[in-house]
Amino acid sequence: MAERSFAKEVQSLRLGAGAEFRGEGILAVTKALLQSGVAYVGGDPMGALVHAREALKSDGKVMLVEPYAGDSVEDNLNPIGRLFYAASAMACTPNSLSQEVGLALGAQAGPERLRSLARQAGFRELRLATQTPVNLVLEVVR
Repeated sequence: MAERSFAKEVQSLRLGAGAEFRGEGILAVTKALLQSGVAYVGGDPMGALVHAREALKSDGKVMLVEPYAGDSVEDNLNPIGRLFYAASAMACTPNSLSQEVGLALGAQAGPERLRSLARQAGFRELRLATQTPVNLVLEVVR
């Protein structure tokens, strides 16, 4: 199989409107997810996930690395949670709200909120692959 260069496509990866996605295959998935910052900063995380799903094969998967968050405020009352709430209030939520779609998932989108978003985007499954004190790594299956 001949090797394919993505140099031209990579040059076109620029931030654009939150609902604007271009590309094919893995490039489309990468662009959609980078452009939208999926849950915590993007204005259109649903659009990004729908676009990623459409670019995947029927058994395709997307790995999301999101800031660590629990599903309730009480789950996030710790030093990292406080830091993430502050960053979200000052940067992430206002940025999301300023964009065309402006979904703004909230200060902390835990696994259940992300699972709901993935299902609405047409994915059949989301599982917690692993976590660290600062990140959740989620596997989303088409």
